[in-house]
Amino acid sequence: MNMKNYTLSIITVLLCSTVFELNAQVWLGTTVPTNTNDDVSIGPSVLSNGKLNISSSWGINSCSYTGKPALNIEWSGPSLFPNCPNGMSGSSPDIVNITNKEANSSGTGFTCTPLLRLTGSGGFALGGNPVDQFFYSFHKYTGFNDNVQFKSKLRINSTSLSLTNWSNGTFPYSFSVDNGDSRIVGKVQIGSMKPSGAFTNYKLGVDGDIVCKKMVVQISDWADFVFSKDYQLKSLKEVEEYILQNKHLPAMPSEAIIISDGLDLGNVVKLQQQKIEELTLYLIEQQKQIELLQQKIK
Repeated sequence: MNMKNYTLSIITVLLCSTVFELNAQVWLGTTVPTNTNDDVSIGPSVLSNGKLNISSSWGINSCSYTGKPALNIEWSGPSLFPNCPNGMSGSSPDIVNITNKEANSSGTGFTCTPLLRLTGSGGFALGGNPVDQFFYSFHKYTGFNDNVQFKSKLRINSTSLSLTNWSNGTFPYSFSVDNGDSRIVGKVQIGSMKPSGAFTNYKLGVDGDIVCKKMVVQISDWADFVFSKDYQLKSLKEVEEYILQNKHLPAMPSEAIIISDGLDLGNVVKLQQQKIEELTLYLIEQQKQIELLQQKIK
């Protein structure tokens, strides 16, 4: 054996032993794809936990971190769309797409259920499909097609958290824990029982007691019209007849209405103020009559 053949034999042995040890494939320059049923292991350690095994590590050298990612995918997309008068067709390819392939109930084919998807536009989802909006720049959305549970704390490093439908592309609303304004579009329910009957359409439903330091009810008018010169004050005789017939003061809601529709706090307070001002006018008129009678007595 000459030196050339001997060197070639050593290279062949080393190459074959390396392929056998790592269970990897060597590309021989052909365009024909090659397959293997063995586990493939990449890295300093030979692993066989899955079909593709990647081992890596990191360390410290002179108080500096060392090492490389176990998996690094560099994904690139077009910086600008081409001039397409009829618009773009198709959809951008996914970077990572893992599905669960199962036979359907009829046995005529298979159904692929998304498990994890990272789209070419940066959308990430577990158990579903994210919103894939591919415009002039990458729009990143994360979707969870089921409940999301955190064992401890949830921290969002942003001043706004949008709780809205995915179709709303502007996300104008913010939900802040420690600063900023908060806005929730839709109904809010606190407690185990949600409002029903006449109270179904209210924006906030609280099944329990409410305590606060101050409450402001915004209304459009007030009861000071009683002091207007044009206000027609009922006589006490008319008020008496109304009470005997209706069992409540004029203009005030009845007990049946309060029970069925609830207590409109702003409106009832305004009506109570109206009655207070009417009573004041009655007292002023009575005081005038008392003073007149006292003068006649003297």
